Amino acid sequence: MPSYNTLNEIIEKFNKVNSEIRFEGREYKYVNIIFEKNVKKLVYRCEREQHNLVVSMMGDVVVNAEGVYSIGDVAV
Repeated sequence: MPSYNTLNEIIEKFNKVNSEIRFEGREYKYVNIIFEKNVKKLVYRCEREQHNLVVSMMGDVVVNAEGVYSIGDVAV
């Protein structure tokens, strides 16, 4: 399972969709992919923390990674 310690590390080292990733010592499961024009947003969820990671990619390049807190449904 790929492991990352910071959002910048995700931007630098993320290279493919995985069913699970580890971020700051917590496991996140792949939930969805959202397409917005030429950007695809990969959504990962850590249910225990009620936290999402959204990794935005253009082609094979990560252009942004952000954390989004959400109770209930996955919010982007």
